Amino acid sequence: QAPLLVAVGYQTAQRIERSARTYDYTPALPGQREQLDPLSGQPSGGVQQFFDLLSQRMRPMVAEVAPIDASRQTLWGHSYGGLAVLHALFTRPGEFSTYAAASPSLWWHDGAIVDEAQGLQQRLGDARPNLLLMRGGDEPSNPRVAVKGDVERPARELAADLAKVQGLQVRFERFDGLGHGPMLPASLRRVIERMAK
Repeated sequence: QAPLLVAVGYQTAQRIERSARTYDYTPALPGQREQLDPLSGQPSGGVQQFFDLLSQRMRPMVAEVAPIDASRQTLWGHSYGGLAVLHALFTRPGEFSTYAAASPSLWWHDGAIVDEAQGLQQRLGDARPNLLLMRGGDEPSNPRVAVKGDVERPARELAADLAKVQGLQVRFERFDGLGHGPMLPASLRRVIERMAK
């Protein structure tokens, strides 16, 4: 049975709608009234509202036109989208069965997303989600830094730490020879292949 794919995007002629994705895919940082993105300087921190839109409006709309298996739902995202996927796992671990974070921006605000993982064990409750964390072998650890040294260490260490959380199944995949851009289609293909099994 073929998986049902629901793509969420923006009505724009641009290849990437930078301001909208910067706001929608980034978490709010505690203690900041006006939050600006460290890479673009644009407003950020709207991911909770974005996921409310997904769960409260988009899911019911999809359910009206296609059957949905609530026990088999995957959330995939790349780059800032991967950051959003990790935030969803850490704050809403029961909403999806699989969280697929491709090239997540772990560098964002000095690794603020890693701090969100604290207390995940208690938030899991009865949920037993899977995390697929993917990274290209030729990606820098930070967009402002050249590819050098052990650039995948932050992602590998996060995967190792999360693997200690009881009830969470973690898989880390490295895509040799792929940079940040090529990871988008490669990671999506991997996720679709896994969903189709």
